[in-house]
Amino acid sequence: NLYVGIDQDRAGFDRFHRTGREIQGELGRLPIRSACADEIWLLNVFGEHYAYNPGMHQPILLASGRTTFPLLTKAYLADLNRVLIPGGKLYIGEDNTPAKYFEDMDYSELGFSKEVYRGEELLNFTSEIGLEEFGHPAIRFSKRESYILVLTKHG
Repeated sequence: NLYVGIDQDRAGFDRFHRTGREIQGELGRLPIRSACADEIWLLNVFGEHYAYNPGMHQPILLASGRTTFPLLTKAYLADLNRVLIPGGKLYIGEDNTPAKYFEDMDYSELGFSKEVYRGEELLNFTSEIGLEEFGHPAIRFSKRESYILVLTKHG
């Protein structure tokens, strides 16, 4: 198993305890080859992007009444899909961020199936997988609005 931390800001590596290799990069243009990861974890990433650029990440209401992802978010998710192996999992955890709409979206058009964990189910899930062992300050999934999406890449 290899852990690779990616952040667009090198200072991000100093803020959190990490083990493994660290790469400077950004979503949408990940400096990683295709189909090489079985798991990808994003914790409060979309909420942070949304907070800095709310117009760029606002969901789009189509004439049909269906809501779809904004182009920038689609580009991020497409790049994450590219890096995952078939059957690989993308974990998106949001806690106290403005990215609430993520849990309600349809991910099938992007090549993913979706599971959502929140409330007691979320606490059980994070405990089962040992998420609190990472010691990451962003992992505080205790609020009512916290959730983790588990997106599985279609294989």
